[in-house]
Amino acid sequence: MKEIDRAGKCGLYCGACPFYRATVDPTFKERYEKEYGKWEEEGYCLGCSNLDERSWGNECEIVQCTKNQNVKFCHACSLFPCKKIEDFSTDECPHHHTAIKESKRMKEIGCKTWLTEQEKRWSCSKCGEPFAWYSKTCHQCGEQVFNCVAEDQPPKK
Repeated sequence: MKEIDRAGKCGLYCGACPFYRATVDPTFKERYEKEYGKWEEEGYCLGCSNLDERSWGNECEIVQCTKNQNVKFCHACSLFPCKKIEDFSTDECPHHHTAIKESKRMKEIGCKTWLTEQEKRWSCSKCGEPFAWYSKTCHQCGEQVFNCVAEDQPPKK
């Protein structure tokens, strides 16, 4: 797998997606099932830049749009930010809320540097273990992690 596979077309970091984490790390899948219940078998994905016929992300309208626009990422489209990505980034899913900001950041610093930033952001500050968007604690060491729900909250005054 290539490093770019963790860069979501919409600006999300696929490396923090529970489907991606469970696909590349069977121990994550076991821990996830303990925390959230039985894993849905269709929850298979190797990142939206590496989709195959089994991948969960095949149905994503953002992935389909980038294909139709013949671009690798939303930020490369002449219509960015369009209504589709604006609606996506303001829907009920907290992990979507940074899509436009992160797309702009990826465009500004380049995919490789952005991936390095994201890998650090979505790894436990204590032990370095990667965690998923909605993880509350690190599965490796138990440290509280700064997940996407916390990121979506307004700063405390």
